[in-house]
Order: sequence, then structure tokens, then C-alpha cells
Amino acid sequence: EESEDDEYEDESEEESEDDEYEDEEVEGLGDGGVDLPASRDIDGGIAEDIAEQEDQYPVMHESGAEPIQQGSVDQRVASPDSDGEGKVSTQDAGSAEHAELQFRTVDLPVMRGEPFGMRRADRNGNELLDAMAGRNSVFGFGCTPIRESLASGLSGYLGEGSRFADVEDGGDSALSEKLRQWFDGASCVSVESMALLPSPDLAVDYALQLTRRFRSEKAFRTIALTGSDHGRTGMCRTASGQPQLHEGLGPMMAGFSHLPVGDLDALRAVMDEQIAGVLLSPIDLGSGAVPCEAEYLAGVRAACNERGALLIIDETQLVFGATGNHFSFSSIADIQADIVVTSAGLFAGLPGGLVLASQHASTRVVRDLQQYPLIAAALMATLDEMKVHGLPDLVHKAAQELAVLIAEQLSGFEFVRDMRVSGMTIGIECDVNAVDVVAAAAANGLRVEAAGDTAINIQPPLLISEEDRQLLLKRLVETMEAIERETAGLTL
Repeated sequence: EESEDDEYEDESEEESEDDEYEDEEVEGLGDGGVDLPASRDIDGGIAEDIAEQEDQYPVMHESGAEPIQQGSVDQRVASPDSDGEGKVSTQDAGSAEHAELQFRTVDLPVMRGEPFGMRRADRNGNELLDAMAGRNSVFGFGCTPIRESLASGLSGYLGEGSRFADVEDGGDSALSEKLRQWFDGASCVSVESMALLPSPDLAVDYALQLTRRFRSEKAFRTIALTGSDHGRTGMCRTASGQPQLHEGLGPMMAGFSHLPVGDLDALRAVMDEQIAGVLLSPIDLGSGAVPCEAEYLAGVRAACNERGALLIIDETQLVFGATGNHFSFSSIADIQADIVVTSAGLFAGLPGGLVLASQHASTRVVRDLQQYPLIAAALMATLDEMKVHGLPDLVHKAAQELAVLIAEQLSGFEFVRDMRVSGMTIGIECDVNAVDVVAAAAANGLRVEAAGDTAINIQPPLLISEEDRQLLLKRLVETMEAIERETAGLTL
């Protein structure tokens, strides 16, 4: 017998991996360069203090009552190279056809064999270095134990039509025990309840449902942040603080308010008996990987405690373990979340989402861990391999080394303004359009992601081979050199 929590259908369909780039001719030559801003200590490693984010977003009141005036470029993607139904991929937004500058595509080697590490084929069969491969898997492409686990799970898979008949809802499993062991003693979240969903959007949707149900019918409202992006279901779109996700859909779902990130006074002013929870992502990928301030996260936690509201952390777009801790928010502030939603890097490129909740957020211990055998197999295999390789603990050193190398390589380009580093989540702020940087990178065999108007993101795997690391640095430099030549040509 199914409960109302099981009224889900997997709406996300994976499209084939296509790159939206065209070969175009280069014009103009030039050079230049100054050091990166002083906030980056190249010799001593990445500076601990990240530049303060300016709060430029106006308050949006109750959803449907007042439109959002500003927001970030849509960042939500179902996989590193494709977007699900109704989603707008930033890879499309930043492709060559949207770029103002033109770049000549360099001669790239033909991709031979299966994807591995950060390397895969582009639409023409040439080798592409995917700097977003960490979203596919914490190990990148082609991790043999994970592939073998998926193949084994697929051999006995009978399809969605029989899954409810074959598996008892809520039954315990090896996966639930593994998850308990993984998070046993973790201070960032008390895992008393867990749920596996067939897409990250449905996982966020489920977390929002838990939030609305946990107190009373009077406490149904959720506060989210302006500029945020939480998914493409009706509830997730409403929770998202981006105007383009609301346009053309009529009145949005009631019960959501949006506030500027960092404004604790505004948050405290609206916290009342109707507030069920606060939803946020600790790193804003839409603005170039800008992290929330530690004081802000601590203040949000305190405000939730004062009103008895839940703190829901959406890390579905942040690679699991990318900061050296399980979750990125715990690397910023020493707080505990009531609900954490995670996805990126855990499901080997398959759509999937995991909801971890404290006991007072959900009375149901296990939900659907056995009903999605393929994504469960991918998750179990990924966690097993992470344990074998000492992850996420070993990420700290590797991430700092990579960030220092990138900063050193880019310090001579005057249009590169800043780097924002949160482990393996790196944002690079430039003085040129992000779509042009994405197009230049594609022409040089590198995939990056546009983030707002002038920033790009990279989210590589947690383990990178030395060969891939050197190739990443080489193609980043070649990308910036191409931009330097082209922009110099425009000023002649």
C-alpha cells in the first residue's frame, strides 16, 4: 500500500551529450596582463577570506504578489552536458552561437575509447576536457567499479512497472545502513530519516513537502533567497528566486517568500508563526560560486531555532565532498541543518537525489531506497569507492594545490578579476562576457559553465590525474589567450 509520499514520477529524461559549439575565425592580436587582486595570496595559497558579496537583489514578497526584479543566469542542469525537460542549460546559454566574440577551433585529437577522468568526446568525436565532470561523478567519467556495479544492477532490473510489486515500501536495505555509517557522528546533520528520489528536483520537492508538514497547517510558508535556483517542479520553480523560472506560468504556488542573501535583519523581520522553514544553497553558482558568509549561515540557524522552523540546505548542484567535508555548508559555518538535499557526483551521471533529515523533520525512517535499484547501485558504489580512496578527507590538499596553480596561471591576464574557491568548486570572475569565455573554452577543447554575466564555474572530480590537471591548466591558459587576442583586436 503506497503512501501519499510515493506520488512521484520521474520527469527527467537524459538527453545525449551534445556540445553547442561552432567553428569560427579569429580576428586581431594583442596582449596584456596584471596580477590577480590582492585578495589572492598566490605564494601562500588561496587566502582564507573570500571577498564579501554585495547584496544587490531586492526583496521579493509573497510569491505571485510581486515579481522578482533581478536574478542569476539559470544554472540548473540534470547532468554535466544535458538538461531535462523544461530546463535551460547554461551550457546552451554560454555556447558559441550566443557569443559576441569569434574564436577559431583548434585542432583537437580524436577521442578514442570510452570517456575517462575528465575526458570525453564532443559532438564531432574530438577529445573534450570537461571541467564540470565532478557533477557526473566525484571520480569523473569511467570509474570501473561504479560501471561494474551499474551493469550488475541493470542485469536484474525489471523496469519501473514492477518496482512497487517487488519491493516493500520503507524496507531497510544495505544502502540505508551504509548511509547511517557514513554520517554517523556528523555534526552537520543528524541523519534519522533518508529518502532516495529519481531526480534532484524531486528530492528538493520532497524536502519542501516535509517542511510544510512538520509543524502544522498554519506553518506552511518557506523563505528562500533571491537569485536562487532549486529546480523545475512546480514547487521548486516557486521556491527559486529567478524571474525567468516564473515567467509564462501564471500565479505561482502560495507560501514562498524571497529575501536577499546576507540580510539577517530582513529574515528576522518576516519570521513569524507561519514560517515552516528556510531554504538555501550555501554557494551561489549562478554568480560565480559565491559562498554565503559564515555569520549569515549562523544567523539563519539561530533565527530558525528561535521560531522553531527548519533549515533546509540544497546542495544538489554542489559536488558531494568537494570541500573536503561531506557538505559544502559545513566548511563555511559550524551549524547543523535539519534537512540536506544532495545529488551532484553521487549517481554516476544518472538523475537521482538524496534527502537526509533529522528526526523532528520526518518521522519516516527510510523511503524508496530499494525502489530505484539503478541509482541506488550507483550511490552505493560511489560511497564504497570514496571510502577506498580516503574521500572526502584528501580533497583539502588537492583542492588547494589546484586553486593555487590556476591562480598562478591566470594572474597575467588583466581581464581576470578574481577567483572564488570552495574546495573543488571554483568560480572565475572576468571583465568579459561569460558566454565569450565559454565559447573560447569550447574552441580550445575545454568545457566550463557560464555563471551570470561575467563569471564561469568549474567543478572537476575530487580525484584528478596529473595528466588531466596539466591539460586543464594548459587549456585554461589557451582559452584566456584566445580572449586576450580577440578583445585586443576589438580595441585597435
